[in-house]
Amino acid sequence: MENTTVTPGGSLKISGAVIARIALLAAGETPGVKLRQKKSGRGARVKVILMNEAAIIDLPIYVLPGFKCVAAAAAVQREVKQAVQSMTGVAVAKVNVSITGSGARRSHSRKTANSKTAGGGVAQ
Repeated sequence: MENTTVTPGGSLKISGAVIARIALLAAGETPGVKLRQKKSGRGARVKVILMNEAAIIDLPIYVLPGFKCVAAAAAVQREVKQAVQSMTGVAVAKVNVSITGSGARRSHSRKTANSKTAGGGVAQ
């Protein structure tokens, strides 16, 4: 799939693969976000649909520990849209982000029976 622009000097075609690569780079530079590598060693699967001179981008992300999922996803949407539009001139209608994993840690507020030593002190 390509986006074609006609200029006075000729035509310019931008492939969906180029838009996907720009989206991956922008998402990967967003704080708190990691892109998962597939077992084949290739990057995350990004889907780009070009319709009516605008792009719709689907992008999976992994949110790192200490970052809020919704805030990280919103930042990815902003960064990807800005990068694709500024680098290609292609309008971005939507950036659909799916969070495929999170490094959120569970809190351990419950004490276990083994948390104290025989002498009454706390085990280390």
